[in-house]
Amino acid sequence: MGNLRVICLKWRSWLEPLVFIIYLISLVVALPICVLIFKQDETNIRTRTWFIGGIFVFLSVPVSFTPSSNI
Repeated sequence: MGNLRVICLKWRSWLEPLVFIIYLISLVVALPICVLIFKQDETNIRTRTWFIGGIFVFLSVPVSFTPSSNI
């Protein structure tokens, strides 16, 4: 029980790698699927602009998680 308490108290040491791994897995899985869907279907310009905007938002997530002291 004491070991679990130490792990929970040091949550910052394991939270950042966990968020990075989840982000990386979702990037590797979701992006190719979305690209294949857009390539197969004829989408209008509005849908494509929303997709490009979503990519920029998705790419800005790691920047928002880094502390300002590391920049």
